[in-house]
Amino acid sequence: ESRRAPASTFYLLQHKDFGNACGTIAAVHAIGSLARSGACELTPGSAMERFLLAVAGKDPAEIGWDLADASELHEVSEAAARSIEAQTQTPGRQDKVDGHFVVFVAVEGRLVELDGCMGFPIDHGPLGASGEMLKEAARVIREEFMSRAPGNPNFSVMALSSEDVDVDMMLSVGQGAADEAKVQMLVSMGFAETAAREALLAACGDEQVATELLCG
Repeated sequence: ESRRAPASTFYLLQHKDFGNACGTIAAVHAIGSLARSGACELTPGSAMERFLLAVAGKDPAEIGWDLADASELHEVSEAAARSIEAQTQTPGRQDKVDGHFVVFVAVEGRLVELDGCMGFPIDHGPLGASGEMLKEAARVIREEFMSRAPGNPNFSVMALSSEDVDVDMMLSVGQGAADEAKVQMLVSMGFAETAAREALLAACGDEQVATELLCG
């Protein structure tokens, strides 16, 4: 309860009836938040614009049910999942899966995590003096997600930004000079420097796990 985000946060619940729809919900969370903040302009009359206008002022549970009934958005989501441009095979709605999508957004100068399964948006604290949302999100991802499973290759991060963003660099920020020493240690063992850096990034700076990754 102490980590609840500002009341102005755009948030919806993922009801059990959704099945495997966390990717769609993450996309709606991201676009809805950007549109509400004025960071993006939706196509007039589009399915997303009509949906956001229809749910304005409703609570998260109501918005969740409205999304469950939004057949036009479902069709768009299904078409994207079946597209030849999709990089992976999409699981069925009721398949058991290990992966999950969440979104980080900036709301009133604070970093907020949007996960429809959590019941409420999570406040991760102020963005700091610089106000750089992406760097703060990268720190939280490193410390509260990747650090729980060092070496797990199944973490993926995508940034929606009007500028080019080096996500790998941001995820490695904060490891600093200590990591440089670890890189050189791995290089001295015969591993290529680029491979050593990538392994340390995947292992959240744990040199033992990085070594295991490099050894296959």
